[in-house]
Amino acid sequence: MHTIVHAISPSALLGVFIVFFFSVSSNLSGQTEKASVLSTVMIRGNTITKDYVILREMTLQPGDTITPRALEHDKNQIYNLGLFNRVDLTYSQDTLYVDVVERWYFFPFPVVGFQYNDFQKLYYGFGVMHNNLRGRNEKLLFTIGWGYDRWITLEYNAPYLTQHNDYFVSLLITLQKTHNLSVLGGEYENDNMSVRCSLGKRWGLYHRFNVTGGYDVWEVNEPLAGRTLSMKGRDAFPVLGIHYRYDTRNNKEYTTSGTLVKGTITKYGSRSFLVDLVCYEYDIRHFYPIVREGGVGFRSTASILSGGISPPYLRMFFGFSERIRGHYFRKYEGERRFLVSSEIRFPMLTPRHISFPVFGMSQFTQMRYGVYWVFFGDAGKIWYRTQRITQQPILAGVGCGFHVLLPYAVCVRLEGAINEHHQSELYFAWDVSF
Repeated sequence: MHTIVHAISPSALLGVFIVFFFSVSSNLSGQTEKASVLSTVMIRGNTITKDYVILREMTLQPGDTITPRALEHDKNQIYNLGLFNRVDLTYSQDTLYVDVVERWYFFPFPVVGFQYNDFQKLYYGFGVMHNNLRGRNEKLLFTIGWGYDRWITLEYNAPYLTQHNDYFVSLLITLQKTHNLSVLGGEYENDNMSVRCSLGKRWGLYHRFNVTGGYDVWEVNEPLAGRTLSMKGRDAFPVLGIHYRYDTRNNKEYTTSGTLVKGTITKYGSRSFLVDLVCYEYDIRHFYPIVREGGVGFRSTASILSGGISPPYLRMFFGFSERIRGHYFRKYEGERRFLVSSEIRFPMLTPRHISFPVFGMSQFTQMRYGVYWVFFGDAGKIWYRTQRITQQPILAGVGCGFHVLLPYAVCVRLEGAINEHHQSELYFAWDVSF
């Protein structure tokens, strides 16, 4: 595909982003806010969800001053629980009313798609999910799949060990047979068993810290040198990680304001095992509001692998879970990866709700949807420890597209991009870029 935007270089459009950002990122704090003192909070519509799950996300408490900004903040915090199709906060004199429409919480669902957006890699299966176990926002998920890759997964997440503390726990068990991602050593299959258990604590509304322990087993169907560190074709080792997260995003499903900071250190194996590696990762995202329901966002993320010899299944890639638009379908491999992105999100149809009273169930009567016009730019590098980062090429791309927000946290993207070699591409995706 060839388009007229070939005349615009990625660096030039990135410069436009920067100029645009400084011209529109003025704070909207000059608005006057009507004040009222809160006495009572009344929650309505939560037939399953416990009151304290909702109250835990709110900054407004009895004795506080009610302002439009505080109402909007708490509305977003409650919606970010992922339990409700709609959240409305209104007040009359000193009483605050929190009205929610709950999502359906327990359902089987089909699993079908193309692995890594490759139409030659079909997978299919089914899953069962309880999204609000015991009304405490606990998640229980089971999926099984066949096709290009095969897997069985069981996952449990509990954000509250008890009603009166902020400790959380999670468990993930995965059995899978997957094709290798590495472009080296030919195509083969990995048999993987992975167990992860995490315990953490939440501080305030925005800070979380947790420790993760687990065990991994990787085995290949055709043992050859370089596929595993063991010459027998089977690697087994413990995993230990620490994680920190700071999150003030207004909407985790599709952000237009706020900040996300994540940091992770993961230890794979030890000196007693063939696998002995440490992975350092960070992910920083910030969005500035520019118009109502619109924003300009920036992201910087990196993954650094160090220590002993790295097996293919622990290396970094572009072209799978992380992509550079403009190189969307190309695969790149290394042990260290760096990526920066920027994105401007203009609402063509601001997020709103549509009512379907014909269904007769409250969980399906209020559906949220919206449409955005988006401009973006990505740039990154990926390299091995034996290579100099300065000698590796910068992979870059710019483009634009449309994002369609659908009920139950679904985002559909149709985008076109051009890279540093003036090669263009058009693609379709079912996720949010960041």
